[in-house]
Amino acid sequence: MQDHKPFSWVAILGVLLAAVVGTGAFWQWSRLKLDKAVQAVQLSEQLDKVHHEIILLTEEYIELMRAGPPHLGESGELKNKLRRIQARLDLLKGRFQELEAVRAELRGESPREINLEFVPPEPPQNISIPH
Repeated sequence: MQDHKPFSWVAILGVLLAAVVGTGAFWQWSRLKLDKAVQAVQLSEQLDKVHHEIILLTEEYIELMRAGPPHLGESGELKNKLRRIQARLDLLKGRFQELEAVRAELRGESPREINLEFVPPEPPQNISIPH
């Protein structure tokens, strides 16, 4: 009679491990996961920079609005400067939302709702009370 040894689980595991690791499928999957994590971190850094710039521009906008009496708001130079800052703020807010959408898609989440409106509303002007 011949000696038959039972099929070893070690041999099965060895074959499976060689098939997965040897073909590079595991390494490709690991690399893809690592690339996604690196991209998510880079996007988060970009989001932080854009958010910081929005805050700085908003502070500059508010300071210009408070810089002088209300009649300064009617000067052409101040109006133009405020319009340039507002246009830059609008661009940055759009960029922030784009980056957030990409970050959320990369992580498999829905985009976060982040309020970017820091400019306080202007006080009412030309209010009159009827007699």
